[in-house]
Amino acid sequence: MNGINYPKVHDIDQSIHLANKNNVDLALGKYIDEHSEMFSLWEARTRYVLNYRLEKRKIERAVNEVENYLESINNEYILNNSIE
Repeated sequence: MNGINYPKVHDIDQSIHLANKNNVDLALGKYIDEHSEMFSLWEARTRYVLNYRLEKRKIERAVNEVENYLESINNEYILNNSIE
């Protein structure tokens, strides 16, 4: 969408850094921006580390923050497309 070639990896932190480097405003909330490395670690560890466990409260907080982010992006999309 922004004309940037990006690596097809599961590293959320790396993707955010690439967007920032290329002046792409992702409109990330503070929680997601500050915990992006944690999200990437969760993805890798739950996939490759046998019996890796996460605390329910941490997952619930992360899911809530991501849902809020996606809702704000959706609302922005709707707003921008209703103006045209």
